[in-house]
Amino acid sequence: LDEFERQAAYYNIACAQCEMGNISLAVFNLRKSFDNGFDNYATVKVDPNLRNLVDVPEFNALMEEYDSKGIFKNPFNLFGKK
Repeated sequence: LDEFERQAAYYNIACAQCEMGNISLAVFNLRKSFDNGFDNYATVKVDPNLRNLVDVPEFNALMEEYDSKGIFKNPFNLFGKK
């Protein structure tokens, strides 16, 4: 598989695992997707197949780790570091 195919494979596995209620495996495979270059974090946040991850601390930590920009969390560190 090439890089894009690996990203997509891990992302789709994460979605399937999430839908089946296997939250730890979903987060694990989402991390693998990110590690292989997937970086469309906006999609991850609104993907209905990943909706069961929204309140999962491991998912939120993963998103914080990879999507360090966030969405206007603290632009240019104007308000101090969090």
